[in-house]
Amino acid sequence: MRKRKRHRTYLVYALLMLLSANWFADLSLAKAEEAIHATLSGQDKVLVGEAFDLTYGLKGVTQAVYAQDLTVTYDAEQLSFNGADTVKELKDQFSIVGLSDTPGRVRIIAVSHGAQYAIRENSELLTLHWNSKKLTHSASSDVTISNLVVSNGDGVETSVSGATHTVQLSVDNSLPGDLNGDNKYTIGDLAIAAASYGKTSADSDWAKHMKADVHPDGRIDIADLAIIAKAIMSGLPDVPKPPEWMAAKRLDVSDVSRSGVTLSWSGATDADGVTGYKVYQDGQALATVTGNVYQYAITSLMPNTAYTFKVEAGNASGLWSTNGPSVTVTTQANQPPSAQLTGQETVYSEGLFTLTYGLKSVTESIYAQDFTLTYEAEHLEFLGVEALPEDMSAVIDSATNGQVHVVLHGGEYPRQEDADLLALRWRAKAISQPVTTTMTIQDIALTDTNGVETTIGGVSHSVRITLVDLNSDNKISVGDLAVVAAAYGRTSADEDWAKYERADLNHNGKVDIDDLAMVAKWIFR
Repeated sequence: MRKRKRHRTYLVYALLMLLSANWFADLSLAKAEEAIHATLSGQDKVLVGEAFDLTYGLKGVTQAVYAQDLTVTYDAEQLSFNGADTVKELKDQFSIVGLSDTPGRVRIIAVSHGAQYAIRENSELLTLHWNSKKLTHSASSDVTISNLVVSNGDGVETSVSGATHTVQLSVDNSLPGDLNGDNKYTIGDLAIAAASYGKTSADSDWAKHMKADVHPDGRIDIADLAIIAKAIMSGLPDVPKPPEWMAAKRLDVSDVSRSGVTLSWSGATDADGVTGYKVYQDGQALATVTGNVYQYAITSLMPNTAYTFKVEAGNASGLWSTNGPSVTVTTQANQPPSAQLTGQETVYSEGLFTLTYGLKSVTESIYAQDFTLTYEAEHLEFLGVEALPEDMSAVIDSATNGQVHVVLHGGEYPRQEDADLLALRWRAKAISQPVTTTMTIQDIALTDTNGVETTIGGVSHSVRITLVDLNSDNKISVGDLAVVAAAYGRTSADEDWAKYERADLNHNGKVDIDDLAMVAKWIFR
């Protein structure tokens, strides 16, 4: 009897332990589900060649979020990124302050405009704009949010789980002009076009009517009705197409001068003949010539400037190609070589940095050069030089506190093109207050292989030495950005300005978009 009672007691204990374990498991799962994470939503299916949008947001938000740093990855063979915007509900409350876009990868930094607009609940934040490329087959394409970091107003950063959205890209195999989708041409198709008659791409409801634009000119008129009527009679619509370019299309450049170039191109083809060619300069239409002209001379260009030219073909239907040949060319320089000194514009106290010295607009051989480098020794320590081309050598001929004389020569091969030549190494000295200091290269002498010497103008570069590290984590990141975002809109007229003054990075008495942009720029550097 006692054994049976003890057995029942053990059974009760076991059941209680099992229920307890399940309860804790459910609690852990609930907490995991509540953790802050990214969301990515939008269309699941689009036709190839169509534009579509996805919406990024945060879910599981439990504390105020002021700044966010996220990466969007996608298949650049299937999709093209067309930009990002704040959702319209947050237009004046939340904005993108940094965006880096390379094929297949986009990095976005976004902030809230002050404490009253911090993200405190589940929210949709950004609209990402996309285009499905014109594939010849259907495909599945993933867009992924990753490397997501958010920060509160104290600069405390949190890594957040990302999200993936899959879009099915489908090829439209329907008949052009078959507006009711019954795989034949009837007065039903004609009626749909007639109901949309007069609509243009400027109308707000154009998306509803654009399928009737079978003569693709951005408006629905008699031309569209005529195409469908002809299809009803013959069974095949006569849909006009723009001219086509051969795979071996060319755009050649000749007679390059300081102020002009001459373009020559291969011809396009069209069933009814090409009626004209349009010449573009840096994306802007420059001129139109007739369809039997294959050359155009361009003038009034700036010297030593890169230009991108493109040519498109048009036909009698008013349709223009979009894939014409293009070329980029740089006009000749009309001046002797000039020196350039580039590098960081902002460094931290006691931080290391490098400036790069080089020459541009080089048109003749340069065998050797020397110059004097001056700097403010109370703010900077000069660490040395390094020749960047492997066939060059740099020698410090003499050095005093605040002045260095450098000799640079090219071995057996002279320099004959624009190039970065020297790396100048520096250390910023410790400061108690931010300071701007300047380095100057002057008395630059260039010598050709015949020993002929040419003197060119000097060049300077200024660096701001700063103490900025707003969240004291010894790095520049979204944490610092969040501190500025939390102070957004504060001015020196506020009674509690002393609390927010550190976020006034450009010292103009207010915390605004310029301060946010400065931090975002340093993060990307």
